[in-house]
Amino acid sequence: MILFLLLGRYGCNTGIGSRPCGTHGWSHDGWTWNLSGTGAYGPFVEFDDGTVFAAHARERPHLLLGGEGNSTPTHLVTGFVYDRDASFTLVQPIHKTSPKRRR
Repeated sequence: MILFLLLGRYGCNTGIGSRPCGTHGWSHDGWTWNLSGTGAYGPFVEFDDGTVFAAHARERPHLLLGGEGNSTPTHLVTGFVYDRDASFTLVQPIHKTSPKRRR
């Protein structure tokens, strides 16, 4: 069995922060964990109307599961911090292919 972990980190690589938004890890026994050290999700989010937001931080990551057997991640839920002290909860669909990133 392999266990997976999704972690939030304060600050994102947007010029505001200096680290990836989040990271992920895995363990074979639940005691010893290996962290990827790379970003698990990015600071940029594009909405349906084409508006792009850059996060100062994305916090409290959660995955919503669904699909076959209710075990496939379908959405990423994070606290989305912008303008340093303003925030909202973002529910973001997970796509198998990434859309083009705009700035």
